[in-house]
Amino acid sequence: MRTSCFQKKYWARWRNIIAVLVLAVTGAIFFDLFPAFCLKCQFYPAVQREGYIITGLIVVITILFGRLYCSVVCPFGILQDLISKIFRTKKGIHPSIVRYFILALLIGFISVGIILPVRLLDPYSNFGRLVSSFKNPTYLSIMGAVFLLLSIFRKRFFCGVFCPVGTTLKIISKIGIFKIKFNENCLNCGKCARECPVQAIDVKNKKINNSECTKCFKCISNCPKKALDFNKCKKIKIKEESEQVDLSRRNFVTGAFFLSAIAGTTGHFVGKEIKKHQAKDKFICPPGAGSIERFSGKCTSCLLCANVCPSKIIKPHTFGVVHLDYTGGFCDYNCTKCSDACPTGALEPLHFEIKQSTRIGIARFNHDECIGCKKCAEVCPRGAIETFEGKPVLSPAKCIGCGKCFYHCPKKNKAIEIIPVLLQTRAM
Repeated sequence: MRTSCFQKKYWARWRNIIAVLVLAVTGAIFFDLFPAFCLKCQFYPAVQREGYIITGLIVVITILFGRLYCSVVCPFGILQDLISKIFRTKKGIHPSIVRYFILALLIGFISVGIILPVRLLDPYSNFGRLVSSFKNPTYLSIMGAVFLLLSIFRKRFFCGVFCPVGTTLKIISKIGIFKIKFNENCLNCGKCARECPVQAIDVKNKKINNSECTKCFKCISNCPKKALDFNKCKKIKIKEESEQVDLSRRNFVTGAFFLSAIAGTTGHFVGKEIKKHQAKDKFICPPGAGSIERFSGKCTSCLLCANVCPSKIIKPHTFGVVHLDYTGGFCDYNCTKCSDACPTGALEPLHFEIKQSTRIGIARFNHDECIGCKKCAEVCPRGAIETFEGKPVLSPAKCIGCGKCFYHCPKKNKAIEIIPVLLQTRAM
């Protein structure tokens, strides 16, 4: 008898194949082997850039089928599964209530435009920094590496305790229409519970916490009696006289709600203080940032822009954002790769003619150091530098701060400095 490849026992295998392909493509994007638009489907970057279609699609899928995003789209979750598979991790992580407090705290920070904690906990950004470290070891995210190492001891440790995206989707998935549930074939062997990476299965009571379930389908594929189904759940009406109120659970939920509110309020006020300090920090943003304040509130430091930049001048900076460092190159006048690749909207896509007139900084000369070689005037793509009596003279209205003059200055102690601008404007 011919066996269909879509039978239950193959569900986990198909999920693994899709997940590995997503992981491979996502990783290849950071090596500039695939177009970066593939990363526009990541949840938090889509929320950041106000990508309503992608965000809405993820929410609808979560409402219908549960946390499929965590299973086959999130690269950091898939990477944890891979690590657990390699090291044969047996124990899953029991999801912690701490994650609700973390989510509330992050919402408090986001409310004032501070996403520093989000950069540390966003799964996509952690994956980006880890992959980027293969190209440049200085890009390594210590926290991301620790989270990944913890998956050696507990399956999906980061997902069950820290992940703000997973927590958000867990809340949404409570509505879930299609769920995994037991049927009459169950023998209480416990194999499904042992396979579950997030301990969402209660074999004794034949219950599955579908909001915790990451839809890896290991339970369905490994059940020897096909005692688990994934289909639409029917609403069960409970008579009023049989209803019982669990006061301890209600008190627990109420307490958790108030503690989360306190965490969110704390994040709001702490975020204000960080923002005051952050406002004093000035650095050169890549073209398309708009302003330092806007850029600092959107960049998650996934380092995709740094990886696709042909000049390799985009580097990690204070507070987790990136900046331009002209010591090893300059911003190519004919390149828009960084703004085209940015998945969070921190860098807005720019057409060539707009990018070529976007002021990201402005040059300033130290005539005491200048040797009058005229190299800066020769290389300036905007014709913003002329010479007068052997000394360079800048036309500020034309300068965009690309750094080409700085990079080509032959002096060890450069005679040119590129000053950051708080707001990117159009040059003449």
